Amino acid sequence: MVGRRTSREVDGQTISGVTRLAFIRNGGTYFVTDLVIYADGMIDCWGLVDLEEFERKVASGWVATTLEEGAHASAHHVGSWRFAQPRSWVTPEGLVGEVRDQVDSLAGRPDSTSRCRAAIGAFLDDPTRARRRALLDAYLAVPEHLRVYMLGDMDNKDWPVQALAVGVGKKRPRDGTRVTKELYEHALRYFERQSEFDPGWLLPKPTRIKTSELVAPVQVPAAVYPQGIDTAPAIHRLRNSFPCEIRAAGHRFDNVETAWHALSVADDEARARIAGAPGPYDAKKLADALDKRDGWVEAQEAVMHSLLSAKFMRHPDLADILLSTGTAPIHYDDFDGHWSTGGRNWIGRLLELVRSELRAQAAGLTNLVDHAS
Repeated sequence: MVGRRTSREVDGQTISGVTRLAFIRNGGTYFVTDLVIYADGMIDCWGLVDLEEFERKVASGWVATTLEEGAHASAHHVGSWRFAQPRSWVTPEGLVGEVRDQVDSLAGRPDSTSRCRAAIGAFLDDPTRARRRALLDAYLAVPEHLRVYMLGDMDNKDWPVQALAVGVGKKRPRDGTRVTKELYEHALRYFERQSEFDPGWLLPKPTRIKTSELVAPVQVPAAVYPQGIDTAPAIHRLRNSFPCEIRAAGHRFDNVETAWHALSVADDEARARIAGAPGPYDAKKLADALDKRDGWVEAQEAVMHSLLSAKFMRHPDLADILLSTGTAPIHYDDFDGHWSTGGRNWIGRLLELVRSELRAQAAGLTNLVDHAS
């Protein structure tokens, strides 16, 4: 299932990843492309998304698991064709499960197959009803199209697991046939022989990365507020365009983004006009047409930090949302590569810094350093 190994750099950290071929359906055409799955839970499917958003992409058909008869398909720079009697081997749930497994594997955590193998071992050690139920749940949690591979035995596939998981007289999940006493005893002998040959074969393999070392990032998606700010998801309130009062350079601003554009210009009267702009886009248009302050380019990150600090120090409800992200990396989606995940992710990094400052303030650790000469 896995293609080539790859990686991406995030704030100086190398995040390992793998590719998997998939179809992306865009404008009625199915494009063969690489899904890129990363250890931090991000997936590139023509744009970086987290696992939750990836599941929505699959459910919507953007990442396609159903192929339509006669539909147009394309492989970039290779060729194009139309589907005739297309068949897909994976369901939406199966693809999402496979990707989740790959994230777990890359991050050094047991995937669903490893968890199922561990449940087999636990049941064989103590064959209680509760452990059988746990084994069946673990088996069903493995993506359906991957279950036949879980024992690494293509002659027997997964039937011994099914037999143990349901017990004598019950129906096997795959084909609905009942497990006979003879079949169940055969399954027990199968696992006994395998364990004699390799006593540790059901144990999870050593991991390369401790789970605690890799925290899935928080994605701050691009957002508009057509229904009003009160209905916006909490994570959208971390965006610079989210309405909240900011005071800077003697002016009042409706949001961080408008304030930042106003502070970039040299003329104070122009700054006042930008403060009154209907929205951040209008503020940007006004500022782009004016001369910048001397040294602005070299200092803009520091100014952005000051504005973000003011936003979250001034508005405790917004600070609570920022603090709720824990220790996760923050990825900020935007069109400007300098500030967003498409480039250096400066806003994401500054949000993490302000989050740390909020915690330092709460712990009384803000005045430890003497800056006097």
